[in-house]
Amino acid sequence: MAADEPVWLSEEERQLCVKRLGHREHTKMTWATFRRSLKRIVLSWQWYLFSSLFMISATSFEKTGVYSEFLLWLKSTKKYTASQINYYPSIFTTVAIVSTYALTVMSDRTNNRFIVNPIMFGAVFISSVMLLAWNLPTGAHWFAYIIAGFGYAGQASNVCPPSPPLDPKALADDSSRGPTRCAEKTTSSGRSPSPR
Repeated sequence: MAADEPVWLSEEERQLCVKRLGHREHTKMTWATFRRSLKRIVLSWQWYLFSSLFMISATSFEKTGVYSEFLLWLKSTKKYTASQINYYPSIFTTVAIVSTYALTVMSDRTNNRFIVNPIMFGAVFISSVMLLAWNLPTGAHWFAYIIAGFGYAGQASNVCPPSPPLDPKALADDSSRGPTRCAEKTTSSGRSPSPR
């Protein structure tokens, strides 16, 4: 099976995606094209905005699940076994994956890319405020750490359209890049198709 033949798309859907993407001439990578691409990336506002946003997010919501703050809090309570302390933080990752999928489907169905951002911000804001208060019941701590996973639901691609040098390099979009780009195009009736 080739990379351009995903099992989750029928042949008709795959052809529709290919048609919407349009044809693009192959460009041979040389030092000249690399320098042009690098210059375009470094001089773009997206590079600075999204790099800054990533630095802020990496020092706020990502530390709760990815950088072991949740794990350290579980250990400090002295209520959990070593295996529980190692496994429970994966709930954060599960929430991140499920919320990313759910909000992506919602934004595709409503044809509104921006709506993900206030939902993501609201969840991370509530989580941050609760964790700053700190003297909370155990259940509130769990809730605060777990809803921080919503912070992963936003992607830089929901703000700016794909750009050949920026798309894979600067924005480092995840595996949903292909289907998302396909869904952003509209049908001949002017409406975006609903995801299956």
